[in-house]
Amino acid sequence: MASDSHEAEFVGPGRQGIAAGLLDSYDQTRRDQHSVWVSLEAPTGWGKTRIAREFYSALARTRQTEPAYWPRSISADRSRVSERRKVVNPPDFEHVPLSRPDYLWWGISCGMRNGTPTESLLQDVAVLRKHVDHLENAWWYRAGFVDKFAHPAFLALRAKVLEDGVTAVADYGLTKAAELVGGALPGFSAMSWLVRKGVEQSKAARARSKNLRSAEAIVYQPSEVDEVESFLTKIAPLVPVVLFVEDVHDADDLLVELLERLIRRDAPVMILTTGWPGVIDANPGLVRAMSGAGERLIRVDEETAPLPSPFPPEASLRALETADLASIMSSHYEQVSPYTRDTLLSTYRNPFALELVLETYGDPDEDVLEIDPVDLEKLSGKVADLYKTAWERLGEPERERLTLATLAIPSIVSADATDSRSWDRVMLDAAFAHLGDDRLGGHVAGSAIERAWVRPVDDFFSQFHDVAQMNLAANEFAKAPQRIRVRAALIDEAKRLIADGDAPADRAAQASRLLLAYQADLDDREFVDASRALVGVLSDLHQENEAIARLGDDTHRRLDLSDQRDRDLLRTFAHAQRQRGDPRSAIELLEELVDAERQVYGRESPEVLSTSRSIADTIRESDPGTMDFGAPEGAH
Repeated sequence: MASDSHEAEFVGPGRQGIAAGLLDSYDQTRRDQHSVWVSLEAPTGWGKTRIAREFYSALARTRQTEPAYWPRSISADRSRVSERRKVVNPPDFEHVPLSRPDYLWWGISCGMRNGTPTESLLQDVAVLRKHVDHLENAWWYRAGFVDKFAHPAFLALRAKVLEDGVTAVADYGLTKAAELVGGALPGFSAMSWLVRKGVEQSKAARARSKNLRSAEAIVYQPSEVDEVESFLTKIAPLVPVVLFVEDVHDADDLLVELLERLIRRDAPVMILTTGWPGVIDANPGLVRAMSGAGERLIRVDEETAPLPSPFPPEASLRALETADLASIMSSHYEQVSPYTRDTLLSTYRNPFALELVLETYGDPDEDVLEIDPVDLEKLSGKVADLYKTAWERLGEPERERLTLATLAIPSIVSADATDSRSWDRVMLDAAFAHLGDDRLGGHVAGSAIERAWVRPVDDFFSQFHDVAQMNLAANEFAKAPQRIRVRAALIDEAKRLIADGDAPADRAAQASRLLLAYQADLDDREFVDASRALVGVLSDLHQENEAIARLGDDTHRRLDLSDQRDRDLLRTFAHAQRQRGDPRSAIELLEELVDAERQVYGRESPEVLSTSRSIADTIRESDPGTMDFGAPEGAH
């Protein structure tokens, strides 16, 4: 009889040795109070993420005080091998009363991130938001009385404690304590920042155009990377940090910057990354970060042996032995026919591919795994071919829904691999409702989720589990009338969403990206409205000037400068060019803006004078050797 469908046995002395060495590295990091970076580098499906999950489980079993805060497994509730892919954090769990985290586990899957680098980092930080209160509690619990109250910033709170007793802190709560100590506690500033970014982002964005017109000096605000780095390094001495990044070869510049900063800090921060050989070294930012890590970096690939201390001598990422692969089969089925067993073991050396073929061709209701010899002869050893077979075994209505769902994915529509790979479920459901086809009723779920094709990301967004699955669905045939009607309905829903001033920022950004991907279906005004909505999200993010400038390149010629909103948008584009170090482009845009303002307000209006000052300031800030024109009319 087939075994239960949970994860196969963790096999291979080399990989078991790596997991053991990671646990020892964590202990060493705590003792020495400095950071370490372990990079696991092997082809896709080699088992790198499985090693990370085993390390997580070892931490949860052996490095927690009771009652334990972290659950024992990342993937306990995920039964299918495809479903476990890209899962880097434990599922949502109920807090055990009185439990405090002994460490922080923060997982980031680069293949599951959406939007610009800053937006992606904010999505990653959403994981931290779930644990901030408990991390604060753990810091308070472990810090001594002197650590808490000796600093002058704590005098007001200390006086309250002496007056009302130690329960005063609990009675006040974290928010009141933060007010009393002025953000001196680790995490308080980060906590307020997380809330601000998650809740008030759109409000801050709407104030941007007013700020750009202001003559007041610009006050430095910490960037997103500054805040995250500060938070992690402040809590780490008492609550060590483990940062796990899967598919680091796809990391954007902002995430690479965070890794580069953390590895230089003298704090117990352990970085564990997985990536593809060769592709890692093709990323200039990663190469720079790894070079700067020096001896704190341990790179592990198929050829690396032996590994440095504290890894044991047997630790290795070499290919699994045949007996280990056979053991994986036994974890799924107690019995396998000899011909099936021999064929699979001679075809597959990759553990993920082997498990996927067992999942695709096996029948869990059968006692013995026996694949038809005709099917065995067709096996190529390629994961893409296995996905194709699994796709064909989905029901026709499910395949049609998944194919039409790709019309709601910006990266598919735009053919830009860096664009969003998610779709908005609510928007797609509304589009399907317009079709009036009972077969497409409801949403993309059912067997697609059960068979690990679809992964809900949050309350609104879903993704395919694997890019190969997404591309397979996108290339599937669907009747032209269906595609046209779904596309038109999606465009209408996206327009409605960006017109809703109360729409969440992430949904508005997704709708804007989808509209911009369908730009051939938009008139100039609709294109500008979509750009404005996306800029409204990006303009509150400190490091997205490059993305805003690119939007400006596409939107500039479509602006109607008799419209105040479009003039504000042009000002934002000019500011982005100035911030990204292109003063010439900034001045060209500002000169166009000041000409439009003269026509609307008159030559001596405050608006014209303000923009003229911006032009003069931009010229003064620039290297005179690169500028071959003088100050514009009205700048003095």
